[in-house]
Amino acid sequence: LQSYQRMLGLEVQLRHRVVHAFQPCEGVWEVHAEDLANGSAKTYRPRVLVVANGMFTKKFMPSISGKELFKGRILHSSEYRTGAIFRNKSVLVVGMGNSGAELTCDLWEQGAKPMILQRSPSPIIPRWLVGLLQQLCYQSPFKEA
Repeated sequence: LQSYQRMLGLEVQLRHRVVHAFQPCEGVWEVHAEDLANGSAKTYRPRVLVVANGMFTKKFMPSISGKELFKGRILHSSEYRTGAIFRNKSVLVVGMGNSGAELTCDLWEQGAKPMILQRSPSPIIPRWLVGLLQQLCYQSPFKEA
């Protein structure tokens, strides 16, 4: 997380509880938070507010008829660590949300043969385009212009 934070120039605050967030005027948010490490109050004024409260942290495995007959390995994205153990193996990734997309890329980069099964189309661009890492090709909303 720290290297990702440095690479993208993000300000990441961990162990904070949001007490109140509102938009006092268009183009800015005011977020009041409590630092859980020491109980101090903090106020942030970002232009963009992303709510990432961990609603998907409890893994969900759908019931799959005949799953017990499958002789291969079945794992949830929360259990995934590296695609290296799947080198030269065919791997079916079910779903192309953020986790599915990242795992598919990692599997391919590690020499696996990923296949994707999903409900509907997704707009996808490569991580690297014209020699640039696409995650670095935007202005962070937390930096002064």
